[in-house]
Amino acid sequence: MVLQTVVHGRAGKRPLAKHGKYRHAVFEKLRSWKLPCPPDSEFDQFDSGKTGHIFSLDQSWAVIGTARLLPTTKEYLLGEFPK
Repeated sequence: MVLQTVVHGRAGKRPLAKHGKYRHAVFEKLRSWKLPCPPDSEFDQFDSGKTGHIFSLDQSWAVIGTARLLPTTKEYLLGEFPK
């Protein structure tokens, strides 16, 4: 397993595309959330230029886990949608 930490906008398009596709699979397909996002991707208003992401990658560099890092002094998902 490989961990990669990136700040949104500094990772390059390919890692973020894989990350968006993984999030789409989790939130829209697995959890059946209806989100206003591009097809096969999931990014929202909380993914700004200062959002931090940690990716967990397998040996083939496929995303197998992710975490989004946001300060709670700004808008964040649970602050806006606590349920």
